[in-house]
Amino acid sequence: MSKFSSNTVGLSFIYKPKGKFLINWDRVKFEGSADYYFTSSNEYIKNWYGKNNLQAIFTSFLMKYEF
Repeated sequence: MSKFSSNTVGLSFIYKPKGKFLINWDRVKFEGSADYYFTSSNEYIKNWYGKNNLQAIFTSFLMKYEF
């Protein structure tokens, strides 16, 4: 068994627009995030994936509407 450390660093946001153009924007909320994931160097990861460590960027975006 091989141990390695993993970390995630991210930034999130919430935006609540105002107004009534086309729809009632007072009932809408946008949420999102962008995150960077990385691991330490590890022999197991190198053997399994052919890389010393893993790195990834993942995002999410959500629009909520209150009826």
